Parts: sequence; C-alpha cells; structure tokens
Amino acid sequence: GFIVEANRQTEELLGLSRPRSLRGGSVFQLFDFNSRARLRPVVHRRVPPPPGGLSFLGVKRGGDETLPCDVHVMSLQAASKLEENSLLVLVDRSADLALRESEQAWRTLADSSTALIRITDPEQRCVYVNQAWRVLTGWAPEADGGGDWLSCLHPDDRGRCQAESPQREAQAEPFSLDYRLRDRDGDYRWFRDSATPRQDSAGRFIGHIHQCLDITDRVEIETNLR
Repeated sequence: GFIVEANRQTEELLGLSRPRSLRGGSVFQLFDFNSRARLRPVVHRRVPPPPGGLSFLGVKRGGDETLPCDVHVMSLQAASKLEENSLLVLVDRSADLALRESEQAWRTLADSSTALIRITDPEQRCVYVNQAWRVLTGWAPEADGGGDWLSCLHPDDRGRCQAESPQREAQAEPFSLDYRLRDRDGDYRWFRDSATPRQDSAGRFIGHIHQCLDITDRVEIETNLR
C-alpha cells in the first residue's frame, strides 16, 4: 500500500511532493476514513476490484477539502508475488457530483412550487412532472412513456393542443397555450402553459420547460364580464 510512483497530474491534483510520491507515502492516507475501508481489501487483493471501479471515494486534497473520485485498481504483472504492484487510476467525479446536487436542488425547488411544471424532450414527449402536477392530475410520464399527458385535457381542448403543441415545440421558441386540465375529482380548471426552450451545454435544443399557472378565476371573471 505504499506509493512508489505517481504521475504529474496526480501530484498536482492532490498536492503531493515528488519525494512523498516516490518514497514511503501510504496510499491509504490520501483517502478519508470510510474510503480507506473500501479500498484496502481491493489493494491487498482479498477482494476482487469491481468492474466499474470503486465509485465516489473521498480523496484528500489539502486541509478539509475532499475530492470525489472513482478509483480503478489493476494488478501489474511481476516476476514474483513479492514484486507485484498495483496501478490505481483516479477519475475526478467532482463535476458529476456538482451536477447531481444541482439537479437535486432544482427538483426540490420544482416540487415545492405551487405551479404545475412539466419538461418535454425534443420529440415532444413529457419526461418530468413536478409534485403539484402529480397531485392535481394523478398522471405521471412513467405511466405510459410520456406521450399521453393530453389525456388530462378537456375533450374540447385536446384536439387543438394536439395539433398546436407539437408544431410550436418543434420551433424551439417560447410559446404559451391556455387549456383546461382535469383534476382527480373529475373537475376541470383553466391553466396558462408558458413554455421556455432549454438547451444542453453545447447549446443544442433539448426540449421545453412548461410552467402552468391556474387562471380559472380570471377566466370566470372575464366570462361574467362578457
């Protein structure tokens, strides 16, 4: 378990000095306590390494900072068992962890919203609805592959939205639609659906985020005024 060599990227990433990386430094001291317990049996070959490596081990990076890494352990062939070394490959997963935490924060925010939120992909399939949508309609995209959210609409609005929504979504531009949604009790309420296009990190269009606000009271007032 002692380090005999480390490449330049490892030394820079973890702040290792050349003498420490080449002479006598224990590899286990680079990891937090829980990660050492997972890594030690694999390095000592009492446990075979997982095919995909050890996921999200905590690697110390000076002070109290810990870097999440996947660690792949491979045996290096040698003339004898006593000379057999292990190659450890560290894959920085901090960006993945930050993305996961960001997505979790967004979902928490969406689920705490009183607005009905749904997300569509470039093929206009619904891939996500928030808690408010599920509670009101009782429908979720995993129930039927995301294609049948239109079943929640009033029959008089379904044909119009079925013809208009895909055309507008394909334009990759903001748009809005008004329609009636059926709740769990079978009653209908008016909603204004405001759709905002979303993009990936390369700027490619990947669908829309729909925020649906209840406008039933406004529609009833306008109807009474007319």
